[in-house]
Amino acid sequence: MKEFKNFDDLAVFIINYFSKIFKNHAILKGGMVLKLLGSPRFTNDIDYVFTPYKSKKDIKDQIYNELQKVFQNKITYQIHTT
Repeated sequence: MKEFKNFDDLAVFIINYFSKIFKNHAILKGGMVLKLLGSPRFTNDIDYVFTPYKSKKDIKDQIYNELQKVFQNKITYQIHTT
């Protein structure tokens, strides 16, 4: 399993990985975008919009399976309603 020194290293890895797997269907948004653009903003999550999916439930299994491949551990997740 890949080791990460801190959250920022993990976040960059996931962002790059998702860009390869989901291509134009994963749109990064929120505080992480601002941080990547140089804002001093603190964030501890990675927010995405996935297109053309109508619901988070339509893509959650695919996201889970991809993360499972990389980390080879049990992954827990929570779906927010917003």
